[in-house]
Amino acid sequence: MKNKLDSTTELCDCTNEIECLRHMFCDIVQRNRVENQNQCPARRPVFLRTHGIIRGKISFLPNIPRELQHGIFSNPGKVFDIVARYSSDINDTKPDYLSSVGLGLKIFYPDKNKIEPYGSLNTADFLFQNMPNFFVDTAKLMCGFTKASLQGVSDDWIEKNSPKTAEILKEMEKPVLSVFDESQWSIVPFQLGENNFCKYIIRTNFSENVEKPDVTDQHFLGKNLKEKLRKGPARLDFYIQKRPSIESHEANYVSENFPLDQATFVWNEKEAIPIKVATIDLPAQEILEETMIFGDWLAFNIGRVPPENKPIGSIALARMTIYETSADYRRHVNQQPIIEPISTTKPIISNPVCPFPHFKKNS
Repeated sequence: MKNKLDSTTELCDCTNEIECLRHMFCDIVQRNRVENQNQCPARRPVFLRTHGIIRGKISFLPNIPRELQHGIFSNPGKVFDIVARYSSDINDTKPDYLSSVGLGLKIFYPDKNKIEPYGSLNTADFLFQNMPNFFVDTAKLMCGFTKASLQGVSDDWIEKNSPKTAEILKEMEKPVLSVFDESQWSIVPFQLGENNFCKYIIRTNFSENVEKPDVTDQHFLGKNLKEKLRKGPARLDFYIQKRPSIESHEANYVSENFPLDQATFVWNEKEAIPIKVATIDLPAQEILEETMIFGDWLAFNIGRVPPENKPIGSIALARMTIYETSADYRRHVNQQPIIEPISTTKPIISNPVCPFPHFKKNS
């Protein structure tokens, strides 16, 4: 998020970091783009560039280990419809190359037992990014970084408060030729039943080979994705990375090496070995404009899961709050329903007439 403000804009002081982050991302960045910069339709404040919306199915393996069968993972052998959204966290003026790629999964999972207020009778959400870690540890630090970025002094803030942030941000700007080339991580941990925790990983099993993309094309990732799925299917593998238990390791060792609220920390996969629990099949398909409109209307929130899979840590809490507010605002301004979908194709969504007549027009 690179949106430097003018000197007259007042920012919150991060005393309540979750509310301050919600205010900066939603009330300042998102609203400013729509109400003062003529963005129409209204879009997300982050990961706003959509590469493709894909319909498919998730099949939970029949032999999921019993220790992993909690919440949505207590469905061995069952198959559910999904919608996947690939996107990048990048400004409209920049090309796809060196962008941070994300994946949102909406699973049509009929279970009324979901976390309030994000619950849904029909859906559960997962969000991933092509990095195993976040660029700051906590919501408090994220608040400070975001505020400094809006004030144009992020470099000074990083040097003083979180030197490792600079290195992680540089690692996030890695060359990506296809969204299917990238593994995806949940970054934040989640509850796994009553006393255990885990993270999630998505890895591509296969996708079609096509010609190497032209990385000078501003939207080459979306074009490459559409070409691959036009040619044939793709498959993703879903892994659970279970945190070692304090019964098998000393408590201090587990908390230091597999922290729950230290988002820059990468869990060691040699000790916490990822276990495959599901496959995601994306059949060959044409990604049409109406599919893209439907996918851009969707709201993804990591809190929309059963309590046994509850997100953990301050970064997770911040994301849940920000994503809920921003989705409600986006769909309200676009005059679109603020509901969860009833299937992978319904309701039928239309974009608003642009430009918005009730906001001032800037040149």
